[in-house]
Amino acid sequence: MNEDPHAPPLRGSLPPKGARFTLGRPGGETCPHAPPLRGSLPPKGARFTLGRPGGETMTATTPENSPHIKLWWEDLEVGQKRDLGSLSPTKEEIIAFASQFDPQPFHLDEDAGKASVFGGLSASGWHTCALAMRLMVTNFLHET
Repeated sequence: MNEDPHAPPLRGSLPPKGARFTLGRPGGETCPHAPPLRGSLPPKGARFTLGRPGGETMTATTPENSPHIKLWWEDLEVGQKRDLGSLSPTKEEIIAFASQFDPQPFHLDEDAGKASVFGGLSASGWHTCALAMRLMVTNFLHET
C-alpha cells in the first residue's frame, strides 16, 4: 500500500523500547500554557493516588498484572498498518444520525444530496468519525 502523498512527514522517531522520556517540545521546551509537570512516572508496580489528597490508590499496569493486554504501545512501529475492519451504515442510519447531530440537507434527503457536490445522500463526517472510533476501540484499543 502506498503512503499518502498529502500526509505531513513524520518527525523524529519512537524512543527505544523501555526508555523513559519527558513530554515536551523539541529541544526540551514546554508549552507555556500547560501546567508544570510534577515528579516522574512511578516505577512499575508502584501504588499512587489519583490526584486528590486521600484519593484511592491504583497499581501501575504491567504485563504481570495485566495478562489480558496483548499489545503494548511500545510494540508499535512507525508506519505499521492494521486492518480494523469496516462498517457500512444504512440509509436509515445515515439519516437518523444526521437528524440528531448534523442536520444538513445532503445528509437528510437523497434529492438534496443529488443536487449537492456529493451527488447523493452523504453520511456526516461526524458519523464516519464515530464509526472509525468504534472500529478502533473494538479491533485495537481493547487489546492494549
